[in-house]
Amino acid sequence: MLKTLLLVCLPFVFSNIIEKKEISRKKIYQIDRSDVKKTRVLGVFDLNLEPTAYSSNIQSIRDAFRENANIANVLKVNIKINEATCLLYLNAAFESRACIPAPNASLYVVGFKGGDGKDYLFNIEPFPNIELKGLNSVTLSVDGSYRSLGYASSLPIINKAELETLVRTISGFKGAVVSSALSSALTKIIIMTCEASRFKSVETDVYNMLRSSTPFDASTRYDMIKRWNTTLLGDNNF
Repeated sequence: MLKTLLLVCLPFVFSNIIEKKEISRKKIYQIDRSDVKKTRVLGVFDLNLEPTAYSSNIQSIRDAFRENANIANVLKVNIKINEATCLLYLNAAFESRACIPAPNASLYVVGFKGGDGKDYLFNIEPFPNIELKGLNSVTLSVDGSYRSLGYASSLPIINKAELETLVRTISGFKGAVVSSALSSALTKIIIMTCEASRFKSVETDVYNMLRSSTPFDASTRYDMIKRWNTTLLGDNNF
């Protein structure tokens, strides 16, 4: 009786095991495909902080954001001034349709390359691009927001004379402790990249600062920057 029962039941047991393995394999395959799709590096863009090149380079970055749409791909941006260069990682995910929720960390600086060759990443959860997370990466204690960088209720003044120092501060960083100098440098460079790509008026302010050497007080744009609705990209004038 027991032998007969085993002969009847065993095929069903093995069938279920095989079926579960197949389902599990399919799920893993689907997850892997999705992750690859969402972690592509789009390319390297140069953002030369010279008035003759700055605005056209900002427009090129905007075009890359629009073409990328809402996939969390990384855009590498080289920031150049005189002989100094630093490399930022921007999440290029952008959703122009108000009826669809904005991607996490949309058009956001998610990290930068340090002086020791490591990728220093902001503490963003969930992190929008897993490809950067690896043995060569260090997760910082800050999330990259202005509040975490020490600017909870205002933004700094940006001077043309300090730009080379700002870039060198970022590119020369090593370790895990975010100093006030690094926080200031990151905040100012983020304004000149991310905010300038989001807001035409910020791009114009930065351009005028580069052209005339008149300091740009970013606090004059603080309320506008806080109200960014994630669907406008360089075409709002308020």
